[in-house]
Amino acid sequence: MKDITIDEVKNLERLAKLNLSEEERTDIVDDLKSIVAMFDKLEELDLDGIEPLRHITEVTNGWREDEAKPSLDIEKALDNAPSKSDRYFSVPKFMHK
Repeated sequence: MKDITIDEVKNLERLAKLNLSEEERTDIVDDLKSIVAMFDKLEELDLDGIEPLRHITEVTNGWREDEAKPSLDIEKALDNAPSKSDRYFSVPKFMHK
């Protein structure tokens, strides 16, 4: 197992632009050591002949069929519009010439 040092945490702190206390650094060192220990434990597994998992399920495409359906008529679509002009939604200008 690789030993995680305070200096490495300080380097990570600098890269992430964090400002940690000594207690927080010590906690992070302990947490990182636990995480590395978990990966070391995984290294002990015999995975010969086991294919990597690419997807959790066998579903390759969960999309529905594309079907034409009737759309909302113009009057009903404009019923709740705060502002409308003829058969269109009216919105404030947002670009200047």
